[in-house]
Amino acid sequence: TLERAQRLELIAQAGHRTTKILDLEDLLSQAVHLISDSFDHYLTAIGIIENGILVIKASNLPMQGPPGLKLPIEIGKRGITGWVAEHGEMLLVQDVQADSRYLHISGADKTRSELAVPLIFSEEIIGVLNVESEYLGAFTELDISTIQIIADQLAVAIHNARLYEQVQEHAAELETRVKERTLELSNAMDKLQDLDRLKSKFIADISHELRTPLTNIIVYLDLLENATGEKEETYRSVLKQQSARLATLVEEILDITHLEMGGGQPSFSDIDFNGLIRQVVATFQPRADGVGLEIIFEPDDGIKRIWAEPNQISRVAGNLIANALNYSTEGRVTIQTELDEVN
Repeated sequence: TLERAQRLELIAQAGHRTTKILDLEDLLSQAVHLISDSFDHYLTAIGIIENGILVIKASNLPMQGPPGLKLPIEIGKRGITGWVAEHGEMLLVQDVQADSRYLHISGADKTRSELAVPLIFSEEIIGVLNVESEYLGAFTELDISTIQIIADQLAVAIHNARLYEQVQEHAAELETRVKERTLELSNAMDKLQDLDRLKSKFIADISHELRTPLTNIIVYLDLLENATGEKEETYRSVLKQQSARLATLVEEILDITHLEMGGGQPSFSDIDFNGLIRQVVATFQPRADGVGLEIIFEPDDGIKRIWAEPNQISRVAGNLIANALNYSTEGRVTIQTELDEVN
């Protein structure tokens, strides 16, 4: 018949449309309007089950009543669509007033008959296609079979749209991760380049620092060969100073290398600060005597014990004292400690 041919054309059109749409919201909207335009029924709606809740996602009329029906809910209050979503069976009610499963919503009691068809994919209930009419017994056998076929097509299309959505989300997440990792690698590369520049500068600086005392040692060794008396003592003094300076530079290089290799982890302890500095000063006494310098330690008695890394404190104090001895030609070197009260 003509009507059957029209319904077959509708089914073909529905299948053609739904298979091409991968955006879920657009898919549901077009499916609702295709059905509402093809049937003489006032309401068409599609609900999707999300976390055990049937949520109305598309309707040809403004949404009325609650946005979703919790499953399971109390018997007699679940509504026809809620019942279908729970049981996965099509439900045709030609007179909703005579069916206890119909959910009466204040201000929306226009419905007289209702057809709800489950949307099922791979034996999983994913939603409900619901059609309502203002007339009693409005649904024919042809209506029912046509809507059932469209519902089957729609279930496949919804599944495909969800898969596409997941792929898009996964792709976006991967893109974000790639950008984050790329940025991290770029930052790490920048840091490595900075470190490489610093290392090159350090090598250049330390080479210059090493060259000076080494050159002086070579020069004064030559001078010492023919020196006598007061000049011989002067040259020996200079050689001692420059040798000490060279030893200090070598020690600093070894310290830096040790730290780069992961050594030198600090070990803090409760120490006698003045006592530690006094020990460091004592180790430089022979060097001071050798160059004719007086070395004096003046501690601040207000300093008691401190929490610090003794090896690092000794190294810092030693470097300061060594520099003072290296660049003092006469007189005395005074080492003082002082407590700086911070309010």
